[in-house]
Amino acid sequence: MRFFVISLWLLSLPAFGESVIDDLNLPVNVDSPAGRIITLSPHGTEFIRELELTDRLIAAADDGKPLNASTQVISGYGALDREWILNKQPDLVIAWGSGNRAQDIAWLKRQKIPTFVSEPASLHAIAQTLHKLGQLTGTQPQAERAAEQFLNRITNACPKGLEDQSVHVVIWDQPAMTLGGDHWLNEVLEKAHFKNTWKHIKRMVFTIEREARLSHQTTSKVDLRQGQKADSQRYVSEHLNRPSPSLALGLKELCNQRSH
Repeated sequence: MRFFVISLWLLSLPAFGESVIDDLNLPVNVDSPAGRIITLSPHGTEFIRELELTDRLIAAADDGKPLNASTQVISGYGALDREWILNKQPDLVIAWGSGNRAQDIAWLKRQKIPTFVSEPASLHAIAQTLHKLGQLTGTQPQAERAAEQFLNRITNACPKGLEDQSVHVVIWDQPAMTLGGDHWLNEVLEKAHFKNTWKHIKRMVFTIEREARLSHQTTSKVDLRQGQKADSQRYVSEHLNRPSPSLALGLKELCNQRSH
């Protein structure tokens, strides 16, 4: 009789089943907490790292930090090895909307592999991604803490009283590339009281002719290239290239440089 009662109680418990909407506005459904995760971009790996779930990564794009010995490191982009993915039997793939091929993402969806396409366009969206991945992995309390900490770090990264300063954002040298007004990084720059001199150009990134660059009076730069050094007119951070929680550290570095 006792066994019968316990059995009825177990049957009455709700199934785990979670569903969230990814950044392509498509549903992602899991029947149990995702335990075998693949990330196809460095910023996807950073999200899982922020949630302290790297032990669940069976394969991950290299984000520049050590991963577990059991995690296969993915480097480079291009066509997805579909047979390799099927052999890995993931129960969650975190893809990159603008970094992975659309046909590969569509294939993952057709294979019924739960695939969260990440393309956060704002700081709020980064916090929301933490919440959603927490739902898919059954770690909601942990995800809520991580999201709250991220937003707090953003809020407290810069001292009060910084004056607005116009900057030219350097993305690449040859060809010379800069940031337009449609890029998510503008929100981070504004938190540091920087004004992107090319924000009026409604593009994400674009190439710019030397003459056009010299015609602007802005001499200060935010330099996103690797290995650059900060000085009185150059602000740098290696944590501004990915739409991930590490942006909070990049923002703090910019503001620290402004304060000295």
